[in-house]
Amino acid sequence: MRRLPTFVAGAYVALGGAQAAQAADLRVFDIPEQPAEQGIAAFALQAGRQILAPGEDIYTLKTRAVHGRFDIQAGLRELLRDTPLTVLSDNGKVIVIVSNKANAASPDATSAIADAAHPETVIVTGFRASLANAAAQKKIAISFTDSIFAEDIGKFPDTNIAESINRIPGILLKRDADGEGVQVAIRGLSTNYTRILLNNAPIMVAGGGIIDSSNSNREVDLNVFPGEFFSEITVTKTARAEILEGGAAGTINLKTRRPFDNPGAHMSYSLQGNSNTLSNGMGGSGAFIASDTFNTNSVLGSVGLLIGIAARRSYQYTNGWEDGNAGWVTPAINNATLCGATSGCDLVGSKVSIGGDAMAIAPTIPSNVALQNLPAGTTVNAAMLKALNPGLDITQISNMLLPRLPRSMYERGSRDRYNAGSSLEIRPSEKLNAYLDIFASRQFRRLDRSDLGLGVRAGAGAQPMIPTASTLYSNGVVRTTTLYNAQFGLEARDYNERFDFLSLNPGIIWRPDDRMMIALQASASRSHYFRETPNVYLVTCPSSGVPGGLPGCAAPIGGVTAHFDNTRTIPSITTNIDLDNPANFQWYGGRAELLLDRRYTSTYGAHLDAAYRNDLLILKLGAAYDVAYRSIVGIDRTDTWQSNICQNGNNSACSGRSLSLIPQAELASYLYPGPSGFVSLDYARFQRASKYEEQKNIGFNNVYGLCVDQPKGFGFSTGTAAGATSGCFEERSTGLYGQVDGNFELARRTLSYNLGLRWSQTRQEIRSPTKLTNGDYTFPNTVRTYQAYLPSMNLVYELDKNAMVRASWSRTMTRANVAQMIQTVNFSDFTAQSLTLGNPRLTPYFSNNIDIGVETYTGLEGYFSLALFRKDISGFSVAQIVSRPFSYLSQFGITWSSLTSLQQSALAARAGCTSDDDCAAVVNVTQQINAPGIETIKGLEITYVQPLDGVLSSLSGFGFTGNATVTGQSSSGSAAVHATDVAPYSLNLTGYYERNGLMARLSYTFRARSYGTSSNVNSVCLPTTQAAASGCPEGAYLFSAAYGQADFSSSLRLSRFLGEIPSDPEITFNVQNLFHAKQFSYFQYSNATSRYYRTGQTISFGLHGAF
Repeated sequence: MRRLPTFVAGAYVALGGAQAAQAADLRVFDIPEQPAEQGIAAFALQAGRQILAPGEDIYTLKTRAVHGRFDIQAGLRELLRDTPLTVLSDNGKVIVIVSNKANAASPDATSAIADAAHPETVIVTGFRASLANAAAQKKIAISFTDSIFAEDIGKFPDTNIAESINRIPGILLKRDADGEGVQVAIRGLSTNYTRILLNNAPIMVAGGGIIDSSNSNREVDLNVFPGEFFSEITVTKTARAEILEGGAAGTINLKTRRPFDNPGAHMSYSLQGNSNTLSNGMGGSGAFIASDTFNTNSVLGSVGLLIGIAARRSYQYTNGWEDGNAGWVTPAINNATLCGATSGCDLVGSKVSIGGDAMAIAPTIPSNVALQNLPAGTTVNAAMLKALNPGLDITQISNMLLPRLPRSMYERGSRDRYNAGSSLEIRPSEKLNAYLDIFASRQFRRLDRSDLGLGVRAGAGAQPMIPTASTLYSNGVVRTTTLYNAQFGLEARDYNERFDFLSLNPGIIWRPDDRMMIALQASASRSHYFRETPNVYLVTCPSSGVPGGLPGCAAPIGGVTAHFDNTRTIPSITTNIDLDNPANFQWYGGRAELLLDRRYTSTYGAHLDAAYRNDLLILKLGAAYDVAYRSIVGIDRTDTWQSNICQNGNNSACSGRSLSLIPQAELASYLYPGPSGFVSLDYARFQRASKYEEQKNIGFNNVYGLCVDQPKGFGFSTGTAAGATSGCFEERSTGLYGQVDGNFELARRTLSYNLGLRWSQTRQEIRSPTKLTNGDYTFPNTVRTYQAYLPSMNLVYELDKNAMVRASWSRTMTRANVAQMIQTVNFSDFTAQSLTLGNPRLTPYFSNNIDIGVETYTGLEGYFSLALFRKDISGFSVAQIVSRPFSYLSQFGITWSSLTSLQQSALAARAGCTSDDDCAAVVNVTQQINAPGIETIKGLEITYVQPLDGVLSSLSGFGFTGNATVTGQSSSGSAAVHATDVAPYSLNLTGYYERNGLMARLSYTFRARSYGTSSNVNSVCLPTTQAAASGCPEGAYLFSAAYGQADFSSSLRLSRFLGEIPSDPEITFNVQNLFHAKQFSYFQYSNATSRYYRTGQTISFGLHGAF
C-alpha cells in the first residue's frame, strides 16, 4: 500500500480518549499567518491532535491567521481558507488533510484514509513529538537555533533544566561534585559568556554554584528550575538585533508554561522516588499542574489560568580524592645546604628550576623520628637527600612534583527544592493578549564535606618532612615516596545553604490588524542566598610532640611516616598512625573557622517591541531598559569563635587548654570513625558545645547584606569561604534596535534574510570595600559608562523544500566579570602563598562571529545539519600570575603584623620570616587582565536525527539522535591564551524506541579534555622558571579530563495492559550515570591527579498522568 507523503506534527493529549476531542470542544487559537507547513504544525499543537498533510502540496502555501475561540473543525476551516487544502477525515485523534486538486476517491486519497487508521501508521507522540517540534522550529528559524520541547503535558525528560540543555549540540554542562548539572556554556566559552533569559527577560540568581566555586559573576544556577514548569528551551547561537546583548557565546531562553499553550481544562501530576547507589536515603519528587481556559462573556473575554507546584528531595554521597584543589608542588630546596652549593642556591631562578617551592624540608632530623639510625639533630643536606633517594640528583629532587595536600574526601547530605508557578492570560479580543507569569523557588541544602589530607605544603597541618626512597616518572611526577615526620589534617565542613528566587513577568501584546504588532513586557526578579560554613581543622599527633605545657596527643615511637603511592589513577597513602581513631587527633596546629556568606540579586526592566509586515518584509523596532544588581558579603566570626573553642578564651595558640569550650581532653568525644577510613565530626554536639548559633547570629544580625558602611567588631570580611570577593555591582543597560526580515527569489529559490543593528549603553557601578583607620569598612563607588553598536545578519537559502543553507555574521558583547573588577585584595590563603587582586580597568569582551551551515530534513523528526563557526574575541580575560616579594603587599595594608598566626607560621616555615624586615618570601599575585591580541575559537557541529520507521517496517518506533561538536582555539598577541572549559570535541548520542505506549531511551554524552585554569598554577612554570616572563606557555595548567555519561529513561502507559484509566497514567523508570562515570581532573600531566569523584548511580521510578 502506497502512503501519501505526509508532514506529521503535534501530539495527541490524553483527555479521556476521543470523546474529549470532539468538535464541540472549543479551543482558543493564536496562530499568525505563516507558511502552511508551520501553520498546520502550530494548529496541531494547540488543538492537541495529530495532523497528516501532503508535504509536496503545502510547501508553497500560506495558511491564514487564526485568533480566537473555535471548535477544532471551525478553526481548521479558518486556517485553510483560501488554500486548496481540505479535511479528508477526522477520527477524533488523527486529522488527514489533502489538496482538493486530488479527488477524494483517488487511490492516493483512499490510501491516506487507510493509512491513518492502519496499525502501522506513524503516530508521533511523547519524546518523538518533542523531537518533531524541535526540528520544525529549527527549520523555520532565521538564525542558528536549537530548541527542546516538553515531552508531554507536565513532564520534561531530565531532572533539571541544565541536564536538558546538555542534549543540544555545542553545549558544555558543568557538574557539581555530586554529578548534578548546574551551569551550561555554549560553543567553547565559559558560562560567563552565556546569557540566560526567563520568558525573554534577563535574570540573575544568587546561588553558590558548584562546590568550591565563587559563583560571583553572572552565572545562573539552572538546577533550581524544575523541568515540569517549562514548555520550551531555545538556544540561539547567532545574534539577532532583537535579542538582548550580553551573550557573546549565545543566549538561552527558558519559556514557562502558559494556559493557552494547551487550551481547555487540564491537570497533570507526577510522583517519583529516587535513590543513589552510594547514599543511604531514599529521595523523591512530585509535581502538580492545573490549567483552564474559559470565556468570561465579559469585557475580559477569554481568560486562562495555570498554577503548579513541585518539590524534590535528593540525597547524595560522593567520595574520592583531591590534591587540595590547588595542584601539585615541589620541595623548597632553596639554600646552600640543601642545594649542595658553596653559597646561595644554584637552583632558585636558574634554568633548571620549575618553581612551586612549597614543601618544607626539615633542616635537621626531628626528635622521635627514626630514619636509618640517624640521630636527632643531624643536619639534612644535599648529600643526605641524594643518599636517601638513590638514583636521583638534587635537581630531580628539587623539581619532583607532589600533590599540595593529598587527601581522601567525601560529601554527604541532602537537598530540598520547592517550586511554585502560575500564569494568567487575559484575551479581551483576538487583537489583545495580556499575561502575568510568576515563578518562585526555595532550596535548602545540608552537606557534610570532610577530608583527611597529608600536609605536603608548608602551613597548618604540616611538618617539615624528609623524602626517602623516591621514584619518579619521566615527567618528574612522583611515583612513590616515603615521607618522614609526616602530619595529617582533618578538615570538617558543615555546609548549610538557603536559597530563594522570585520572578514576575507581566506583558501585553496588541495586534491592531494582521500587519502590526506591539508588545510591552516588564520583568522583575530577586533572590537571596545564605551559606554557613563552619570549618573545623584538626591535626594528627606530631612526631616531636607539642611545645611544653600545651595539651596534645602522642605520636608512635619513631614518629609518623607516610608512604605515597601514585601508581594508579587515585593515589594512595599508608601510614603508621590510625586515622580512624579519635584519640590520634589534637587541637594544636589546627583551627576553627566560622565563615558566613550572604548574597542578594535583583533585576527589573521593560522591553517594547513593534513590528510591521507587508507582502515583502517585516520591520521590527524595539527598546529595552534593564537593571541588574548583585551584592556579596562575607562574614568571618572566626576570631571570637575559635578563641572560645580552643584558645582558652584569649588569643593564645589553639591548643584546647582547660578553659576552652572544647578542651583537648574532651576532643576525642566529638569524633567517631567515619565512612571513608578516617574520623568524622559530630557537628550537632560540637556546635552546641561551642555556642555556634550565638556567634553565627551575631554575624548575620549585625553585618548588613548590602554594600553599606559596615562597623568593625562583627566580622565583615572582604572575602567568602568559597573565594568570592565582597562587594556590589549595578548595571543599567539601555538598548535600541532595528531589524528587517524578508525574502526574495534568487535563482528560482527563496533567500530569506534578517538584517539588524543593536545599540547598547551600559552604566556600570562597582562598590568595593575599603577599610578605614578606625576598622570600619566603607564602599566607595566606581562608575563607568560605555556603549556598543552590534550589527547582525542572518541568511537562509532554500535549496529545495527540505534542504537549506544558512549563513550568519554578527558582533556580540559580554560585559567584563565585575567580581574581578572589585578593587580589593583577597589574601585569605592561610599558607600565605597566593593573593588575588581586583582590576577595575577590565573592559568588555567583543566577539566577531561567522557561521555557515547546511540542513536537510528527512521527514517526521528527522534531519541532518552541519554548521561551521568562528569567533574572534578581543579583550579576552585571562589570569596573570606574577611572583612578588612579600614587601609588595604593604601598599595594600598587608604587613607582618596584619597576618593571622597561621599565615605567619607558614611564612616562617617557608622562608624563615619573623618580621617585615627579614621576610624574603615570595607571594603569587593573581590579577585578571584583558589579553592582548585575538582569541579565536573555530568549530564544527554535526547533528543527525533519524526515525527508522521508513527504513524497515520491523524498526517501527525506533530512532536515534546524535550530535558532535569539534572546536579548536588559537590566539595572537604577546602571550598564549587558552580559554578554560573549551573541550576540543563533545558528543551526544541517543537511541530511542516509542510505540504503543512504551518509550525507552538510552543516551550518552561525552566531552573531551579541556583546560581548567590559566598557566603557572602553584607557581610551577614550565619548562623552567625562565619562561615566567612569557607567561609560562607550557604550564603548569589544571585540566578537566574527558568525561562520558550514559543515562537510561523509560515509560509505559498502563492502559496498554489495563485498558482505559483516568489520567492515562504511565510508570517511569530512569537510571542516571548508568555505568558509574567518575569526574577526574589533573595537574598538567595525567598521572598527577587533581580531583577524582565517584558520584554513583541514581535510580528513579515514578508515576505520571494527565487529565
